[in-house]
Amino acid sequence: MKKTTIYNSIIDLDEWQDFLEEEELLNDDFEIQHEAVFRLNEMYLEDARINLDIQLSNSILVIANIGGWNGRAGAIK
Repeated sequence: MKKTTIYNSIIDLDEWQDFLEEEELLNDDFEIQHEAVFRLNEMYLEDARINLDIQLSNSILVIANIGGWNGRAGAIK
């Protein structure tokens, strides 16, 4: 089985260095950098949602670690 990560909500600014350089944000403070990356990451999430809105003939296995008000819980769907 092939593992594919479609979206990750964890933002690591080191992984976004090329984007920050292109947008000329490398010299700006952390909050400005984080906000710019957060907005682009949210756009990527919306794109992934649109692209995944399809019917498949096979099942999809989703494994998640969800943090809620009552603590963390694992989920398999």
